[in-house]
Amino acid sequence: MVTKMGKLWIIALVFCIILLSIIIFNYTIGKEEYKNVVGISIAFEDNTTENEVRSILDNYNLTLPYELKYNINYVHPVFYSILSDDAFEIVTNNLNTEYVNLRKTSKKRNGQFVVFIDSILSDDEVISITESHNISLKKFVWVDIYYKGSAISYDDGIILVDNLEKNDGIIFANLITRKP
Repeated sequence: MVTKMGKLWIIALVFCIILLSIIIFNYTIGKEEYKNVVGISIAFEDNTTENEVRSILDNYNLTLPYELKYNINYVHPVFYSILSDDAFEIVTNNLNTEYVNLRKTSKKRNGQFVVFIDSILSDDEVISITESHNISLKKFVWVDIYYKGSAISYDDGIILVDNLEKNDGIIFANLITRKP
């Protein structure tokens, strides 16, 4: 006959197994939710031509045949600038508008930060506001890559994005995912 203490151990063991199963199941489902990478969106430096984009991408193992959409215009942010840390702080403090958002990135050029400039205003209005604060704007060249008929794993996509962002001609890259 099982003692009272033995029953408690059995109940505790069953509870731990159930709890561990739930945790593993939720982790697996969470990781699998955005498993399929169907493309990559890449922000290239201002004035990068389609031939230059193709040349840069040829240096990376994109693993599958893909379709390239060059200079798409429906992605934000549209503009970026390169500012020192001090200049960023000054501009952020003086730029007193709710319509223009400055975001400093970790990417640097010649010791200065690449700053995303996003807005709900028209391009001309953003240019006017930023010029009044002595910010020289550059325009991203956005490129989308869509894999033809297939996808790559999320983990492979993260590695690819990390490698792409090491290229000086690429400012930013992110994954285009699809739920499985």
